[in-house]
Amino acid sequence: MLWRESDARSGKNEPGSVADLCALWAGVLEKEGRAFNAGFRFDPERGLLPEDALNWLIYGRYLEPASRVALAPRFDALLEGKPPFLSLHVGYLAERSLFEPKNWRAQLDFGLSSIKACRVEEGLHELREARIKAAAEGRERLFFGRLNAWRPAGRVWERLLG
Repeated sequence: MLWRESDARSGKNEPGSVADLCALWAGVLEKEGRAFNAGFRFDPERGLLPEDALNWLIYGRYLEPASRVALAPRFDALLEGKPPFLSLHVGYLAERSLFEPKNWRAQLDFGLSSIKACRVEEGLHELREARIKAAAEGRERLFFGRLNAWRPAGRVWERLLG
């Protein structure tokens, strides 16, 4: 679990990992309105550290590859609904789906983002697979609830997914 500012208030004094620290810096920069800094290339070897939230998250994953699942929600929150970063977001969702193969929600998110990125066939395939996993858990109704909350919605999804 990633360390958060609320942990400091509850008595946990410091982040537990390098990824925690990178996520903390990302949060601070995001609050300051510095979520993205397109064009700036950080290079820690030359003393150039990230100057924006997104690159701190990327750096955290680089320094601690095992943190990819813990950092996934932070990437989702930062990139969701940002059209210039759609392909990057789809890539992270694809990776999350691969690293959490039983998580139908991750696959659903990946499928929907793939459709947004004009990868319709791939997206529909991911949605079908997510539906199968959700049904196996007895969560098909929740699956369609989440799916129908996405626009465009309606009953068309049930027909598309057969």
